Amino acid sequence: MRAYQFREQARNLLKSLSGKYALFFLPSFLSIFSIYLTLRETLLSIEGTSISVSARIFPLLISLLVTLFSLSAGYTVLKVIRGRQRQVSFSDSNLTFSSEIFWKLLATLMLRWLYLLPWSLTWRLGDYLIQLGSHSVVLNSNHMDSFSLALIILGGLLYLLGLFLVIVKQYSYTLADYLLYDHLLEGNYPGAVKLLAESHRLMKGYRWKLFCLEISFIGWHILSGLTLGLLNFYVLPYTTTAHVLFYEHRLQLAKDDSK
Repeated sequence: MRAYQFREQARNLLKSLSGKYALFFLPSFLSIFSIYLTLRETLLSIEGTSISVSARIFPLLISLLVTLFSLSAGYTVLKVIRGRQRQVSFSDSNLTFSSEIFWKLLATLMLRWLYLLPWSLTWRLGDYLIQLGSHSVVLNSNHMDSFSLALIILGGLLYLLGLFLVIVKQYSYTLADYLLYDHLLEGNYPGAVKLLAESHRLMKGYRWKLFCLEISFIGWHILSGLTLGLLNFYVLPYTTTAHVLFYEHRLQLAKDDSK
């Protein structure tokens, strides 16, 4: 299936899904709040105002809540796709906070972050070298010597390499959250390490397809940004449903291959 087919299926499913806006209300609202916090932090940085540690941690907590509530909505949409549920409601938005799911999901999210950390360090090292080289140019009265040039070039290469690897690895592990839910339903939870390994296996040869699906929403994300996130009340259900449909499609292909 191609990106436009997943989008079409998502639109058709959402058209007839009663309670969809109530289900996605919390992640949509919190994502708007997260945009506001990011803008505020950016403006404070530009003004040279120091930001406290607690002020830096709070946006991370909001982002975690957005992830948890979005996954609750995604799990609920998955049940709708499989015919286990015909309508959804606000009460379904706390699905990931059940004792059976929450800690296992948190462990999976943390382990994925650790897996991505080495690659993100390469990216950050590149950014640091670029800044170091630029600072050296300023100190030399805007004259770029060979050392500054070497720092900027090396930093740029490391930055691009690290960014590429982070994106590739992120897509490799992206199905782990939904695999967790399915394994818990089947009563055979294998642990976070095996979930990430299974996601990595399933995404081989399909990372580009998912990337194409997500990049096809770029126009919607731009419009959402222009409305300071208000359009997320429509965009988040749309993108999440398309992502869940991709996951279900990939599982079906894997089952067909195993026959």
